[in-house]
Amino acid sequence: MQKVLIAGASGSLGFEVLKKLWQKKVPVRALVRSQESAKRVGEYCSNVIVADARNPSELEQAFEGIDVVFSAVGRSVSLFSEGGSFEAIDYEINKNLVDGAANAGIKRFVYISIEGADKASDLKMGSVHKRVEDLLAQKQMNRTIIRPVGFFSGLNDLLIMGKKGIIPVPGKGEYKTNPIHQEDLAQVVVDNLFDGPQLMSAGGPEIYSRMEIAQMVSQKTKGKIVIVPRLVIGPGLLFLKFVDDDVQDKLDYFNYVSTNDMVAPSFGRNSLKDYIMNFDLNQLPNVRLL
Repeated sequence: MQKVLIAGASGSLGFEVLKKLWQKKVPVRALVRSQESAKRVGEYCSNVIVADARNPSELEQAFEGIDVVFSAVGRSVSLFSEGGSFEAIDYEINKNLVDGAANAGIKRFVYISIEGADKASDLKMGSVHKRVEDLLAQKQMNRTIIRPVGFFSGLNDLLIMGKKGIIPVPGKGEYKTNPIHQEDLAQVVVDNLFDGPQLMSAGGPEIYSRMEIAQMVSQKTKGKIVIVPRLVIGPGLLFLKFVDDDVQDKLDYFNYVSTNDMVAPSFGRNSLKDYIMNFDLNQLPNVRLL
């Protein structure tokens, strides 16, 4: 049976893929960046490598005996998260993984990109993913690139803001999307891990307008929906107090996805409405909107 390397195995998507492969008894090696993450994945994988993927030399042992590489490495899109840049994480680390896999003679690579990577390539978040996609093509690797329209958890920012009393909606909120739960996306990955199309998009089973999503968030949090004109959505959200150097990149992408239809083929069964209504608001980070 082919052996799989999961890069980013302790993240929300990587961990779901790891659990599904453990259930199927597929041989897996988990690549994580800390001992704490190693403990998290240890329950489902006995072959764990702790390495700094920013350093290519630390990755060499990770590729030994591997047939398929799956990368779930990516920077959080949350406006409230901190960490490295999209260039350093989404591009540089994935570039190291692609280069390392190719040098090791690994034939197949499965990569999580984002919907709109081609259309929004003038934005930082679009460009970093498109460059990884292009690198995989240049290496002529057997590949499947999956472009999800967004995770349920990517809407947690609206819950955070709703809890604070305000839910911004660009324009009339007419643009539609069908985000996917990470568990459902993990199944898409597993189904296409050993064979699949070079490029595919993935969304959840329900399509909502941005206004409908805001209304669900308002019902859950009692926050007030505030209409923000399209032309000022980026500057209009700068009243939020951030410490993240990539805040403008995130705002630019938030503006893009909120003012374009982001609908992809439907996968899975998890309901966005159930996710929002059953969400424990006490789990949200305490942030200031000043």
